[in-house]
Amino acid sequence: MLLDKIIHIFLPNRCVCCNQVISAQSSICDDCANGLDKVSGKLCNICGAPEGSCDCKRHPKWFDRCVSPFYYNGSAKLAVLNIKHHKIKQTADFLSKYMAQSVLGEYCGMTFDCIAFVPMFKSKQKRKGYNHSRLLADALSQYLGLPVIDVLKQTVSAKPQHLLPAKEREQNVSGIYSVVGDVFNKNILLVDDIITTGSTLSECARVLRLEGAAGVYCVTAATRGKSKEK
Repeated sequence: MLLDKIIHIFLPNRCVCCNQVISAQSSICDDCANGLDKVSGKLCNICGAPEGSCDCKRHPKWFDRCVSPFYYNGSAKLAVLNIKHHKIKQTADFLSKYMAQSVLGEYCGMTFDCIAFVPMFKSKQKRKGYNHSRLLADALSQYLGLPVIDVLKQTVSAKPQHLLPAKEREQNVSGIYSVVGDVFNKNILLVDDIITTGSTLSECARVLRLEGAAGVYCVTAATRGKSKEK
C-alpha cells in the first residue's frame, strides 16, 4: 500500500541485530539470519551450557534448569547488546519468540504460574530508563500467556558482572536481591538476557526458593559456551 511505503521512507524498518535498513516485511537481514548460532548438541541439564564447559559440579545452582535459544556470539550477541543498551521493542520481540520456543520445547508439559525477571538497582534503572530483562519478560509473556510479576528487587548496588572474572561473580551478587511479593508454592519462569556463570540467576533463584517458590526455571536469550568466534 502507498501509505506503508511512505511510512517506510520516513520510519525505515531496521534489522533487529545490526540496525541495517531492511524491507518492511522482515525483522532481520539475511546476513544476520545466517549468523545466528542456535544452541544444539549435548548440554548440561542444569545451566544449559555445552557439556563440560559449565561449573555446576563445583558451584551448584539454586535454579532447577536454564534454557536458551542462541549462543552469545555473532548476530545473537548484536541483538542482546541492542536491547541491553537501547530500548528496542522489536529486538525484544524477536528474541522472546525464540526464547518461547525454547521454553515450550525444553520445558514440555511443565506449567508455570508466572514470569519473573532479574531486577536492576533502582538508581541504575533510573539512569538507563528501563530494565532490559523486564523488556524481554514482557515480550515473552505475550507468547506464553503468562503474567509478569515484579517480585524481585536489587537492594544493594554491585559491580557489573561482565567486568569481573568468573571466580568473583558469585560473591559479587551474594545477598544483593530480595523478594517483595508472594511466591509461595509458585512455579516461576525467571528471565534474563544472557547466562554466563549462572551466578546472577542462581542468587535470584536462591531468594525465591527461600521464600517458598516451588520451582525456579530460567530462560535467557543467549548462553556462553560453544562459539564460532576465536
